[in-house]
Amino acid sequence: MAYGTGPTVPWAVALRRRDRDSARSLNHASGRSPPLGPESFLADGCYVTDRDANSKAVRDTLERPDVHEKWERDFRTAESVRFYDAAFAYIASQLDAAERPHLLDAGCGICDYSLRMAGHGFRVTAVDFSPTVVEEARKNLEGREFADRITLGREDLLGLTFDDDRFDAILCWGVLMHVPDIEQATAELARVLKPGGRIALSEVNMRSLEASGMRLLKRLLGRTGPGTVRTAAGVERWESSDAGELLSRECDLEWLAGRMRELGLVLRARRAGQFSESFVRVSSRAAKRMIHKWNQLWFDRVGLAGPALGNILIFEKPHPGT
Repeated sequence: MAYGTGPTVPWAVALRRRDRDSARSLNHASGRSPPLGPESFLADGCYVTDRDANSKAVRDTLERPDVHEKWERDFRTAESVRFYDAAFAYIASQLDAAERPHLLDAGCGICDYSLRMAGHGFRVTAVDFSPTVVEEARKNLEGREFADRITLGREDLLGLTFDDDRFDAILCWGVLMHVPDIEQATAELARVLKPGGRIALSEVNMRSLEASGMRLLKRLLGRTGPGTVRTAAGVERWESSDAGELLSRECDLEWLAGRMRELGLVLRARRAGQFSESFVRVSSRAAKRMIHKWNQLWFDRVGLAGPALGNILIFEKPHPGT
């Protein structure tokens, strides 16, 4: 599905208008839109830009094993297996291992997605910046089918050590939403991709029904909070817990497509990922199953990206002169 296609319906127009109004209110304090972290919101209410400090806050949080264990509990459940099977089959068909055999899994976590891509015929270089996560990934790969097709290492997405034009394909699933300096991260991904190569990204859609509805509800309840800001890249919020501070970004996918164009990449396909992630907020097993079934139905039968929370985007780096 091409980016930006699909019917325009009244409720979508209304939600986009609400998004615009919400963005204006989020930006009223300074008229600027830098990424905000715990070191970036001063007592006098002024915003400052400190991407190094913000990135360090994310790194410190993601070093903690309990953060990853929670993600495993929330997202890698028995009910979600069918969705991931279908989603990664789609991604594999778009990246095409026969044509693009060497894949970088950028932000691999414990390598569950690397294993899926290896199962589809790719030779995978799997990297994560966290030594804690890399060690957990190493344990997860022990004795697993297709593990021999995976090379595991530690890399920082903001400064990859690979040569230019190194990889035929790149997978970056649910990673950029936690990276404060998304411009640098996307530049690095584009740099190490070969001409003719493709990148598969999975990001949260700022204009989805769920994201728009939750922002509107928080506005009405007065719960937007000072750590939420509208930036060029989307709506960013810093979430605090016992584990530390973590950036979560609902991405402006129009901005992301434009950013990739600046880097010389062309959008080839966009479709829905998971329609909703509300299953992490409900305790009832029956409700969780119902949400997962709806997600699967939307992915299999509809695929329309605009209303869906999760979006899968495929970008290609054209050969010079094409």
